[in-house]
Amino acid sequence: MADAKRGEVQIGDKTYLTVARRIDDFRKTEEFEGWSVETELVSADDVKVVMRAVIKDAAGKVASTGFAEEVRDSSRINKTSSLENCETSAVGRALAFLGLAGGEIASADEVVNAIEAQNTQLLYIVTNQLLLEVDYDENATCRFAEFVHGLSDEDQRSLYGCGAAGEKMKFKARWDDALRTSNRIFDEAAEKMKSSIRDQDAYGLAQLRDSFSDWQAGRIRQRMARADAAAARELLATIKGDDDE
Repeated sequence: MADAKRGEVQIGDKTYLTVARRIDDFRKTEEFEGWSVETELVSADDVKVVMRAVIKDAAGKVASTGFAEEVRDSSRINKTSSLENCETSAVGRALAFLGLAGGEIASADEVVNAIEAQNTQLLYIVTNQLLLEVDYDENATCRFAEFVHGLSDEDQRSLYGCGAAGEKMKFKARWDDALRTSNRIFDEAAEKMKSSIRDQDAYGLAQLRDSFSDWQAGRIRQRMARADAAAARELLATIKGDDDE
C-alpha cells in the first residue's frame, strides 16, 4: 500500500515514487554524500522542451544521466511550466538510473502528467467531433454550447489551446463561431416564442420549447422579459397535461 506521506503514489497496481522523494533519498543516503545533480537545457522551441540531468560523484565523475522531453501543449501543467516540469522529469530519471527508482523508472510525477495529457487529448477528440457535427447540423451548435458550459474553466482554457500547430487557429475559429451561432439561434428562438405568445399559439410554443434541452431553454428564457416568460408559462398551462414550470 502506497504511503503518500513518504512520496509514494499508487497508480493501478504499481507504486511510484515522486521525484521529491527520490531527491530526498539521494540527499539523505550516506553513499551519495558530496555528490551533485546538474541540469542542462538541451533544446527549447514553441512546441517542446528537452532537458538533461547529470548526477556526478564526489570526484566529479558522471554516475548517471537522464533525459526528458515535454510538449508544451500536452497538458495544463505544460502550458505554463513545461521547462520546470521537464527538468523535474529529467532529474527523476537520472536518480532512477542511479538506483533510486523504487521499482519503476518513471516517477509518479511523470505518470500523473501522462495521464492528464491523455485525458486532455481525449477531451479534445470529443470536442473536435462535436465541432464537426456543427458543420452539417445546426442543432449540434446548441449541443456544443451546452457541452462547453458543462466544462470547468480550466478545461475550457486547456481545450481552447489544443490542436496541432497548424490546426490551432482553425480550431479556435470553429469554437468561437459555434458559440456565436448558438447565441444567434437562442436569440431567434426567443423572438419566435414571443411571437407565439402574441398569437396565443400554445401548441406552437410547446413544440418550439420541446425542440431544446432544459439548459438551452433556460438560455432562451434569459433573453425574454419576465412578463414574456410568465405569459409563456400561462399559455403552456392551457394545454391539457402540460406540466412545464
